[in-house]
Amino acid sequence: IALFTGAVYGASHTISGHPLDNLKTVMQLDNKYKGLNTQQAATRLWSKHRLHGFTRGIIPPLLGSSLYRSIMISSYELSYTWFDQNLSDDSLWKRDFLGGY
Repeated sequence: IALFTGAVYGASHTISGHPLDNLKTVMQLDNKYKGLNTQQAATRLWSKHRLHGFTRGIIPPLLGSSLYRSIMISSYELSYTWFDQNLSDDSLWKRDFLGGY
């Protein structure tokens, strides 16, 4: 289940952030967008390129972030479960290094 939740987290992170990153990049690099505020730039990007302007280049980070986050969350859960089940409550690892969880 941790693999699935990590993939959902990675995908939602990319889907929510990538359009804003595309808008920021266009505002920085395209002279036609310089001097516009965020709303004006977003309106211009939408009228010129529609959805593609905001989602251009989303597939590689979508796949990479989903894979990375699924591995990250599942390894965290695996480690947490192992430490919880195999170490006593007064062990040095639990008490000092892992914050006394």
